[in-house]
Amino acid sequence: FLLFGMSSEASLVDQVFAKLAPDEHTTVVIATRKGAVLKTNRSQETGKKFAQWASMMCNNTVGTLKEEVRLLRVATTESEITISTIPSSQFLLVTVHSEKLPDALPTDTQ
Repeated sequence: FLLFGMSSEASLVDQVFAKLAPDEHTTVVIATRKGAVLKTNRSQETGKKFAQWASMMCNNTVGTLKEEVRLLRVATTESEITISTIPSSQFLLVTVHSEKLPDALPTDTQ
């Protein structure tokens, strides 16, 4: 049972990623609730930053929701960041759409 659940979840993740990843103006990260990167169309380092941020921002959400739910949307002058659930899975989808081509979150200048 668990194995079947995981395989259909994995194919759902692949479908979502395949649909969104080719857009060069959108950073796509599919992450676990604990902040690990499943898939990203940017560097692993960039994916990890967004995955950890999403996990921190959405740590109180229900584990598995049947439909896609937008958990958080942040609009900045340069981009729009959205964290959503992937339907019937435990994963988070983070998209960062920008007309510029960002490769990372703004970093602290300490």
